[in-house]
Amino acid sequence: DDDDDSSSDSDDTIVCYLCEARVESSSKHCRFCDKCVVRFDHHCKWLNTCVGRRNYAYFLGVIFSTWLFSLLQLALTAYYLCLLTIPIARPGPVVRRSGRHWLLASRKLVVAGLAAWTAVLLPLVALVGQLGAFHIMLVWEGLTTYEYILNEQRRDSRSSSSETSSNDDDQRRRRQQQNRRKHRERGPPRRHQRGQEDDDDDDDDDDSSSAAGET
Repeated sequence: DDDDDSSSDSDDTIVCYLCEARVESSSKHCRFCDKCVVRFDHHCKWLNTCVGRRNYAYFLGVIFSTWLFSLLQLALTAYYLCLLTIPIARPGPVVRRSGRHWLLASRKLVVAGLAAWTAVLLPLVALVGQLGAFHIMLVWEGLTTYEYILNEQRRDSRSSSSETSSNDDDQRRRRQQQNRRKHRERGPPRRHQRGQEDDDDDDDDDDSSSAAGET
């Protein structure tokens, strides 16, 4: 039993030559953190840490909380921007107090600030939402970001190799066609011409011999 346990442990672990220690087979050594991370996903430069099996759930929580907070800010900003720009029959308390507050008195400045903040929040919400959707797809397929990148690189290498092989086949076919055209333009082979010349020489010899016999 001990031998079986040791063999199973050796199958599930590998030796990292950088850490000089035995780690799990899904681990990868991060060159930024200088340590092995179990089920390595990626190194996040915004959080200044590696994302792996231990903190992947917290990383997803950070992504979705950031997206929800940005979406809430975008909704509130758009709401107050509409209140200050779109004329309505019964203005709300914000619009009614705009003439009495020292900041809201300059409505154009406030509208410009809200419009600029909206322009910042729109791409932020889109990018963070795209990142969250990407990680949802990875969780659904049971992959990490590192494994996904490796798979994409393998697909690109296979497609490039297939393209090069097809290009080589096309070049060979073109060369064969060019060679065939050259042979057709040259006409019959030279050996036939030499045979004709030999026949002509034989005829000349026969004529000369016959002429000598007559004489």
